[in-house]
Amino acid sequence: MKKEEHRKEWNERINQWLKSGKSGAEWCREFQLSYYSFNYWKKRFFQKKNSHSEKPAFLELSEPCLKDTGIELQYKKISVKLQKNFDPASLYKIIMLFRGI
Repeated sequence: MKKEEHRKEWNERINQWLKSGKSGAEWCREFQLSYYSFNYWKKRFFQKKNSHSEKPAFLELSEPCLKDTGIELQYKKISVKLQKNFDPASLYKIIMLFRGI
């Protein structure tokens, strides 16, 4: 398999995993894929060049902000808005993706 075909195949797999709602380990077991390879490609697709030049910044959220509108997560140029009654499993996936950036 050529490099480009392999990359496209893993890109499709990562997208399928994101839609599945499952953990990476669970999804890899189901499809009999190497969890090591899965993590390698996940990091590769979500890693930004020069990511080491900026340190993460944290913003304290006040309680009134969280009551009515949900929350918004921002990291560099990525912004994710979560409604008041968001799905915790979705938040977990978002956090795991942010960890890979």
